[in-house]
Parts: sequence; C-alpha cells; structure tokens
Amino acid sequence: DINKKTGTKYNEYGLDRYGYNKNGFNIKGIHKITGTKYDEEGYDKDGYNSEGYDRQGYDKKGWNKEGINKKDAIKASSVILKINKNYIKKLFID
Repeated sequence: DINKKTGTKYNEYGLDRYGYNKNGFNIKGIHKITGTKYDEEGYDKDGYNSEGYDRQGYDKKGWNKEGINKKDAIKASSVILKINKNYIKKLFID
C-alpha cells in the first residue's frame, strides 16, 4: 500500500500500515521479526547493540572500545590516505 501523503509505503511518521519503520521497529522499539528490542543482527531501533555500540563500533558519544573517538579516527584515516596518495605519486614518478 502506498501512502497518499508521502508517496511511499510509509506515512508521515515513517511507519508502514502495520506500525513499523523501515528498519522493522514499532514506536515502542519492538522489532517485528524478533519480537524484542533488537533486530536479527542484534541492533536496537537507534542502531546500537546491547553493549551500546553502533555497526561501525562507536557508542553514542563517538567512542569505540579501544578509546578512539570517531572524529579522530576519520582524521587519522584521512592523513593515512594523503600519505598513501603521495607515496603512490612518488612511486610512479620515480
């Protein structure tokens, strides 16, 4: 069924006609397949597992189990990428 207001199968609140969002959770946070507050992969309606980490391994404040902040990890990845690009350029130029 297509919702007339949104043009999708979800209403203006993001719920289908059975009351579940695109990730399969209802407004109470219960998953339609598992019948629990976690989906088949162990994540809740907000995308966190029972230990409080998201699919990328970070908690709600942006920290992972190793104590690395998501922002710092992105910066570090960017620096490594820049170094690798320069190394590759140098490798092919030389």
